[in-house]
Amino acid sequence: MVDKIGIATTIRGCDTDILNSFIKYHLFIGFDHFILFYDDENECVPTIFNETDHITVIKNNTENRANWQGTDSKYLLEFTQTDLIARQILNLELAIKMAPSLGVSWLVHIDVDELFLCLGWKNVKEHFQSLDKHNVKAINYVNYECIPERSNVTNYFLEGTLFKKNVKHLNENQKCEIESSKLGSIKNYFLFYENGKPAGKISDQLRVYSPHLFFNSVQARTQNFPIILHYPICGFKHFYAKYKVMGMFPDKWLGQYTINDYLPFHVKARDIVNLKDQSIALRFYQDEVIDRYCSLTSQLVKRKIFRRISLPSRILRKVLLSEASVSHIKDGYL
Repeated sequence: MVDKIGIATTIRGCDTDILNSFIKYHLFIGFDHFILFYDDENECVPTIFNETDHITVIKNNTENRANWQGTDSKYLLEFTQTDLIARQILNLELAIKMAPSLGVSWLVHIDVDELFLCLGWKNVKEHFQSLDKHNVKAINYVNYECIPERSNVTNYFLEGTLFKKNVKHLNENQKCEIESSKLGSIKNYFLFYENGKPAGKISDQLRVYSPHLFFNSVQARTQNFPIILHYPICGFKHFYAKYKVMGMFPDKWLGQYTINDYLPFHVKARDIVNLKDQSIALRFYQDEVIDRYCSLTSQLVKRKIFRRISLPSRILRKVLLSEASVSHIKDGYL
């Protein structure tokens, strides 16, 4: 029997409206609890996120850093000052330890620029009951990457509907078409990660391999299955804010893996924003993010390489409109 379904995430400098949309959407589709690790201990948590039984807020303070010492991944402590990935892994391990006391039986690890799209089931409760029935202990979901169609985006969860399908969901002909287009090689097809995000059944055996994977995860490959929708840089203001917050991160992850070998755009964006000239950054964003895809959209949607997914936007509009109506009634406006 599935109890509560939880989400763990590490956040920093997140727009309040985005975080509110993230939470409201996931509550609507059946998630129960959110463990929010605030990466900057001095960042103020909006009051609305402190006044609910659905949310646990953890600050990256002395106590939290001391708790990292008791995790399996404490070998990462030397990288916590420089690598977000190290802090994410350590926080996820703490979330797993906290989950039983919160009544959480399954935990999903995603970021606040991602949504869980529950294809194939009516809601997430039904989905995780199915995983329990088939004795699945951990799973890795395929992710799609949102393509912003203009630079002036306010709430990407409401406005972003065009996605690149993951290469795991493309056939050989589709892959060849990407290679022959101006998008270049399959290697650089996604600007960001393409190795999915994980969910795990809470137990003493659940172990974190990375922010994307638990040990012994099964891979969810079929298209009629939940996927993770990633909205990494939808809108120039979000792009600029993201890299301003990240700053001059190291050229290697955890001192070992050269980032440019995996995500060259990520390194370029870091260096451009670090110039602290918004006009240069906007030109880069327009060229590399908006114009790069605009002439290809209709063709690649037709070829089922890009995909229109509007369900999350419709759900959010419904939820937010309903809340606004209730608020107006309470305030005597209706």
